Amino acid sequence: MSTDGFEEPPAPVVRMRTSKRTRPSGRTAAVLGLLGTVGALVWILTGPAVDVASSSGPSSGTSSGTGGTPLASLRRVPRWATATVGERALAQAVGPVVSELPEASCLVVRDAGRTIAARDPDEVVVPASNLKPLTATAAVELLGAETRAATTVVAGSAPVDGVLRGDLTIVGGGDPVLTTAGYEPYEGIPRELLTSFESLADAIAATGIREVTGSVIGDDTRYDDLRTAPGWRPGYLADSQVAPLSALVVDDGAPSPATVDPATQAATVMTARLQERGVRVAGAPRRGVAPDGATELARIESPTVAQLAEGLVRFSDNTTAELLVKEIGRRVRGEGSTAAGTSAVLEWARGVGLPVGGAVLADGSGLSRDNRLSCSTMVAVLERSGPDGPLAGWLARPGRAGTLDDRMVGTDLTDRVRAKTGSLDGVRSLSGWLDLPSGRVVAFAVGAVADGASTSVGLESIEERILAGTLGYPAVPDPAALRPRRPSPS
Repeated sequence: MSTDGFEEPPAPVVRMRTSKRTRPSGRTAAVLGLLGTVGALVWILTGPAVDVASSSGPSSGTSSGTGGTPLASLRRVPRWATATVGERALAQAVGPVVSELPEASCLVVRDAGRTIAARDPDEVVVPASNLKPLTATAAVELLGAETRAATTVVAGSAPVDGVLRGDLTIVGGGDPVLTTAGYEPYEGIPRELLTSFESLADAIAATGIREVTGSVIGDDTRYDDLRTAPGWRPGYLADSQVAPLSALVVDDGAPSPATVDPATQAATVMTARLQERGVRVAGAPRRGVAPDGATELARIESPTVAQLAEGLVRFSDNTTAELLVKEIGRRVRGEGSTAAGTSAVLEWARGVGLPVGGAVLADGSGLSRDNRLSCSTMVAVLERSGPDGPLAGWLARPGRAGTLDDRMVGTDLTDRVRAKTGSLDGVRSLSGWLDLPSGRVVAFAVGAVADGASTSVGLESIEERILAGTLGYPAVPDPAALRPRRPSPS
């Protein structure tokens, strides 16, 4: 019997003892005895015993009930047998909830690399922001965990007596978190995961420059001029879901990311910051290209790629995901574009053995509805890092700063879930690690696209009820109850 996608193992056949005993023939008895002996040997040799702590201390190695475990004891039930019981209980607990998922859905739950529950695990769905763990992991491995993006300030000549003749050019290095002191891209994000644009202004003023006879120029030619990615809705920029994609962007393009030229905006912000520090700038800020052979006057570096990856996963930072993808494209393909970057990410994923059959990457953030990813891929990305690896540490937690700050709070899941959320209109996804009361840690992924009978809020409820039902795994008998009973006194 199956429960909506959960294939239960066949029930064991139990043969009832008849009231009339019959004596088998000699040949039959010999055959049965031989089969029983072989079966017992196979069981003992291939079925590892369930680990059980003895209340009387370490085993003495004897076959008595007070020391070691007798070969005939039920405490030697092999793990595959107890796993079958656990999976049946899991199917009963979450099967009815899984049946509420829309048709375009996938589910995987894995325990130490072994699938214990699944529904269409290889079905590719719109992953929304559950594409970000793949992007983050690829960025760390392809760019280097300790790599930083440098934003530099250059000029055609060195200043003389505090006067810079000509223009001052800010060259963007792809830093996605350049921010001013009054800007907070995400509530609760630590300032160490951001780059202070004021620090760059301080560094310029520290050179002794007091006058710029030209303009402050913004140079964002490190990447291409495409400010959006395929499949994006026009409202994403207007609603500040993501910044216009540029190698030089400050405060995500605020206050009007949909219409601003990022390089000019950065030059405008810097002009104001320099004036606050007593530096006069004669010309109007504009976009341009740094002169060949320019002299570097100042620089500021971003957080490391690993820190950027942490921010993009925990806070679901779309801008960081997209600019890291463009940087991957530049490093791997020689082209700072979304297309080059997503192609390089997929090539890397295949090369390291991730199951990306059917995957489609239109961007790095998951904003595009053209993206496709399976639950098998989502879980494989998690397992590559492991429950104690960097990616697990970047995931959001219920009630804490991040995308789970208002979910699962005050429930049995509060201190047990580490996960990446995914959310688009009519799309919900969730993947991460679940710490079970049994001490096990299971990886999971759920992806669903709403149909006419479901809503986004309803899909989130299904995700959480699946996790709540999984908390009871593995529902197996207490091994202490399986000890041979002492004969009762007569």
